[in-house]
Amino acid sequence: MIILRRKACASALAIAASCLGLAPARAEVIQVINHYTVGGSDIEGLKDSIRQGGPLGGRAFGLTNVIIEPHFAYLWDGVTCQTADVRVNLDINMTLPQWQEAIPIPASMSGQWETLEDTVRQHEMTHVQIAEEFATRIEQLILGSSSANGCENLNATLITKIKELQIAHRFAQKAFDMDERPRLQALLP
Repeated sequence: MIILRRKACASALAIAASCLGLAPARAEVIQVINHYTVGGSDIEGLKDSIRQGGPLGGRAFGLTNVIIEPHFAYLWDGVTCQTADVRVNLDINMTLPQWQEAIPIPASMSGQWETLEDTVRQHEMTHVQIAEEFATRIEQLILGSSSANGCENLNATLITKIKELQIAHRFAQKAFDMDERPRLQALLP
């Protein structure tokens, strides 16, 4: 298991925020990569090991769970309410297959295993890219938002719009999986 912690600023957002006189956005990205062990002396053995140890009860080769957590405060100057201290964190938990270290990969299936491993990793990393895109969209929505109708009004508006983006994020992730399904299923016919 690898745990990566990084604090990042989206550069375009940081520049835009500084031009507007706002504090730059801060985001923490926590990524945890877990592995499940696969092996086998042939393709059927590999399929069995995926069914036994893979995510979703062996129905998936890999899995990425993402939580997008927006954090922000409000500033009220008596006339206008605006957002402040904007931060959109990402918590990413990825599960990937890993060949059993003690058993060498049979020569007859090494190419197929490498293709499977690379394709699953690329697929799961695309889920991360989709999540990063939506985290940026949520951050852009929140940054510089203001209302002359008070902070309660601004809060209600932002909560509604954030929920809409979170729903769109889930839809984009599911649509990507649907598009990828034939390619992934072809890896181990």
